[in-house]
Amino acid sequence: MTRLFHLTPVLAVLLTVCGCAATTTSPIASSRTEFTRRPLDVLPPLPVVNLDSLRTLYTQVPFVFLTNEHTIEHQFALQSDTWDFVQDIRRQYVVLDPDDTSASTFQITSSRRDVVEGVHLRVVAPDGQAQVFAMLDLIREVDGEDVVYKVAYPNVAVGSVVEESYRLRRSWDRSFQPPLYHDVRLQYDVPVDRLTFRYVYPSSWGLSVKQTAPDAIPAIGVDRDSQPHYTVLTARRDNVPAFADEPYSPFFKEVGPYLEFAVTSIHTGDVLPIYQAPTSWELLARDFGRYVFKRRGGATGPVAQQARALADPAAPDSVRLAAIVGWVQNTIESVDEGGATDLRGALDSRRANDLLITGLTQAMLEESGFDADFILIHPASEGYFDPRFIDIRQFTAPAVLVRLEGADRVVFPYVEGLPVTFLPENFQGAEAMRITADGFGGFVRLPPGDASQSAIDETVDV
Repeated sequence: MTRLFHLTPVLAVLLTVCGCAATTTSPIASSRTEFTRRPLDVLPPLPVVNLDSLRTLYTQVPFVFLTNEHTIEHQFALQSDTWDFVQDIRRQYVVLDPDDTSASTFQITSSRRDVVEGVHLRVVAPDGQAQVFAMLDLIREVDGEDVVYKVAYPNVAVGSVVEESYRLRRSWDRSFQPPLYHDVRLQYDVPVDRLTFRYVYPSSWGLSVKQTAPDAIPAIGVDRDSQPHYTVLTARRDNVPAFADEPYSPFFKEVGPYLEFAVTSIHTGDVLPIYQAPTSWELLARDFGRYVFKRRGGATGPVAQQARALADPAAPDSVRLAAIVGWVQNTIESVDEGGATDLRGALDSRRANDLLITGLTQAMLEESGFDADFILIHPASEGYFDPRFIDIRQFTAPAVLVRLEGADRVVFPYVEGLPVTFLPENFQGAEAMRITADGFGGFVRLPPGDASQSAIDETVDV
């Protein structure tokens, strides 16, 4: 889905004028907190591991995390022309299946613009012998814009304990805005004895945390005192079991623990913020309305003419709906980049992003007499919908909501071949936001789904 919301022009201009290019050393590294400044070989003392107990308890996992710690820190110094986004990862695990490559190899994938500030790897064999690896021991491979660093640990055995620490940094430049939104899983596909996620940001910034259930915020600690000028948000969990991702099981966010949050404002001491996220759904949706209905044209315009050419007025509504949606699915190519920038361009070039394809379809259906709305859907895979967490990433899929023969139909015109009567399970009964030409049109609940209408018939020769 196309992202429309970035830094305010004021902040972008300030940083662009100042330069803020990526370098091998950061001019503000000395002002970091202890969490991203401490040596990478500083990890908790290894506990005594009861290997027999672990092998009895965990028969289906390649290893068990003893500790897993992830720190994200924003170093923001406009007066020094620098905004650093730093990630510090430290983890320890005991190997249960050395033949599984996830337990016997180390690999990180970073952008070519990322600076890998350091790597510390140590493998302790069951007899206590230790092998240490550093950055020079890693194989470096370039894959387009990505760089892969990896190493295979030799002589890993059942009961070996692996320590891995590394730190990444990237500075703001014209091609990279440090992320201000984060969606963090607090449970993995392997067990974790102690899991820690830490977010460090300037205390003058605003932050919003999404509820994971009605009136329920994940258990977090907020420390505004220990690090001067910084706030530390910490989520810590002990004895976290592995998440079983099985066929037909619920989506992770429906049952698993996670922390979803976003920076809402950036202040530098001035009265007014230099970045301010939308403070209401009305403000957030306003730009969407302007974008997805741009250059629609009137009743005599090309969009309306194309709709009339496709839909025979004498045909049943179901036939006319299928004709218009099917034509769009088979004719307009869905692209993330390089497509049209408005509805007329989507019709002319036959290439557009999912938002504009959906907007074009809604316009054609409305010109053909249908009661049709442009909507953005919050799917089941995104967990609970929190109306107080005003962030567009709660809504991941555009669609058109059409009233047909007394019932609501949801169509996805950018998905080639998807029947107009089929509503995927992820969207059944989901919350959606209606977008109008003026912006926010309210929230609507999608139909729960009808198994008879959502069935797919297949013929298989055996």
